[in-house]
Amino acid sequence: MTLTLQGGTALAKGPTAAVYSGSMTFPSVAAFGEDKALACWLVPSGSYYLYCRVLRISADGTISVGGVVAVSHSVYRYYHALSVTLRWTW
Repeated sequence: MTLTLQGGTALAKGPTAAVYSGSMTFPSVAAFGEDKALACWLVPSGSYYLYCRVLRISADGTISVGGVVAVSHSVYRYYHALSVTLRWTW
Protein backbone atom coordinates (compact mmCIF):
# COMPACT_ATOMS: atom_id res chain seq x y z
CA MET A 1 0.00 0.00 0.00
CA THR A 2 1.21 3.47 -0.75
CA LEU A 3 0.76 6.29 1.76
CA THR A 4 0.92 9.97 0.92
CA LEU A 5 1.25 12.89 3.30
CA GLN A 6 -1.55 15.44 3.01
CA GLY A 7 -1.27 18.88 4.50
CA GLY A 8 1.70 17.88 6.63
CA THR A 9 -0.49 16.21 9.26
CA ALA A 10 -2.53 13.42 7.64
CA LEU A 11 -1.84 10.21 5.72
CA ALA A 12 -3.94 9.05 2.77
CA LYS A 13 -4.08 5.40 1.72
CA GLY A 14 -3.34 4.66 -1.93
CA PRO A 15 -3.35 1.49 -4.06
CA THR A 16 -2.34 -1.85 -2.52
CA ALA A 17 -0.50 -4.89 -3.89
CA ALA A 18 0.11 -8.36 -2.48
CA VAL A 19 3.72 -9.52 -2.34
CA TYR A 20 2.90 -13.03 -1.07
CA SER A 21 -0.39 -14.83 -0.45
CA GLY A 22 0.78 -17.56 1.93
CA SER A 23 1.90 -17.63 5.53
CA MET A 24 4.88 -15.37 6.23
CA THR A 25 6.79 -13.98 9.17
CA PHE A 26 9.00 -10.93 9.73
CA PRO A 27 8.00 -8.88 6.65
CA SER A 28 10.37 -6.03 5.88
CA VAL A 29 10.30 -3.27 3.27
CA ALA A 30 13.17 -0.96 2.32
CA ALA A 31 12.66 2.03 0.03
CA PHE A 32 15.24 2.73 -2.67
CA GLY A 33 14.19 6.15 -3.88
CA GLU A 34 10.66 7.41 -4.44
CA ASP A 35 9.69 4.76 -7.00
CA LYS A 36 11.37 1.52 -5.87
CA ALA A 37 11.33 -0.71 -2.81
CA LEU A 38 12.42 -4.20 -1.80
CA ALA A 39 10.03 -6.41 0.19
CA CYS A 40 11.41 -9.47 2.00
CA TRP A 41 9.85 -12.05 4.31
CA LEU A 42 10.45 -15.47 5.86
CA VAL A 43 8.27 -18.44 4.94
CA PRO A 44 7.89 -20.73 7.97
CA SER A 45 7.97 -24.04 6.12
CA GLY A 46 10.37 -26.14 8.16
CA SER A 47 13.67 -24.54 7.17
CA TYR A 48 12.41 -20.93 6.95
CA TYR A 49 13.22 -19.62 3.49
CA LEU A 50 13.92 -15.92 2.92
CA TYR A 51 12.18 -14.47 -0.15
CA CYS A 52 12.30 -10.99 -1.69
CA ARG A 53 10.70 -9.11 -4.56
CA VAL A 54 11.15 -5.68 -6.07
CA LEU A 55 8.26 -3.22 -5.94
CA ARG A 56 7.92 -0.30 -8.37
CA ILE A 57 5.63 2.60 -7.57
CA SER A 58 4.28 4.67 -10.47
CA ALA A 59 3.45 8.38 -10.30
CA ASP A 60 -0.22 7.60 -9.56
CA GLY A 61 0.75 5.29 -6.67
CA THR A 62 0.09 2.02 -8.49
CA ILE A 63 2.44 -0.73 -7.28
CA SER A 64 3.98 -3.22 -9.73
CA VAL A 65 5.31 -6.38 -8.12
CA GLY A 66 8.37 -8.15 -9.55
CA GLY A 67 9.10 -11.87 -9.45
CA VAL A 68 9.89 -13.70 -6.22
CA VAL A 69 13.55 -14.51 -5.55
CA ALA A 70 14.60 -17.07 -2.93
CA VAL A 71 17.51 -15.33 -1.24
CA SER A 72 18.44 -17.95 1.32
CA HIS A 73 17.27 -21.06 3.12
CA SER A 74 17.58 -22.27 6.70
CA VAL A 75 17.43 -18.73 8.05
CA TYR A 76 17.60 -18.57 11.82
CA ARG A 77 13.92 -18.22 12.76
CA TYR A 78 14.14 -16.73 16.24
CA TYR A 79 14.88 -13.17 15.17
CA HIS A 80 12.19 -10.69 16.17
CA ALA A 81 12.80 -8.43 13.18
CA LEU A 82 14.15 -8.71 9.67
CA SER A 83 16.10 -5.76 8.32
CA VAL A 84 16.58 -5.22 4.60
CA THR A 85 19.71 -3.32 3.67
CA LEU A 86 21.33 -2.59 0.35
CA ARG A 87 24.98 -3.31 -0.33
CA TRP A 88 26.27 -1.52 -3.39
CA THR A 89 28.85 -3.29 -5.54
CA TRP A 90 30.79 -1.02 -7.88
